[in-house]
Amino acid sequence: MGYNILSYSFFDILKNKNIGGSSFLVGHSRVLTNKILHKQMFKDVGWNLLVTKKEFPFVQKLFLGDFLTYNHKVEKGLIESTLLKSNKPQFVYAHFLMPHKPYLYDSTGTPAPLSSHFNFNKEQESVAYLSYLKYCNNKIIYYTNQIIQNDPSSIIIVMSDHGRKDYSNDITKPDAPFNNICFIKSNKKSTSEIKRFGSNVNFFRYFLNQNFNQTLPYLKDSSIYLVDVVK
Repeated sequence: MGYNILSYSFFDILKNKNIGGSSFLVGHSRVLTNKILHKQMFKDVGWNLLVTKKEFPFVQKLFLGDFLTYNHKVEKGLIESTLLKSNKPQFVYAHFLMPHKPYLYDSTGTPAPLSSHFNFNKEQESVAYLSYLKYCNNKIIYYTNQIIQNDPSSIIIVMSDHGRKDYSNDITKPDAPFNNICFIKSNKKSTSEIKRFGSNVNFFRYFLNQNFNQTLPYLKDSSIYLVDVVK
């Protein structure tokens, strides 16, 4: 439809290549290289090296550095995209890993110390999560304001692909991962159909119907929960 598509994520989307990652993060370009022995070990048991009682600072720094570098790349791409001037309509996809664990900052934006990311109890983790969530909310407001400042008529979607994954709970009863957030800034006020679905399955069908006069049928709304298990 003549759109300029920009993507800042660890997925390859059209001509947009993934912006990087590691064995801890998903990425199409690593399908072959992840089969190398040391990368396969990182993929299979890497998290165990992070949460074991015997700390491995090198692995911890590598893990945290990947998330920091990745989020900074996404932020840089998103902010730069708001400054682009084009005669074509533009769709920008920015996939942040936040407030995804690890909780990199507190509510004031102060970096969390290395020792705080691993092996903390459930109460400590909840405190760290809520503090990081406040930081992330401020970031969302900042990004939104930057986009609106450049283009007041723009449509903005803030959408999570999953809720908080708290593995200290019974993973056979996953409630929190399905609690997604979804905010839309649009000139359209109608929300007549929004209660017709309860997950992300039909979101873009709803969005296109409401904002672009489409008549796309809704799919059966269902979700499944997958758990990675190291054998």
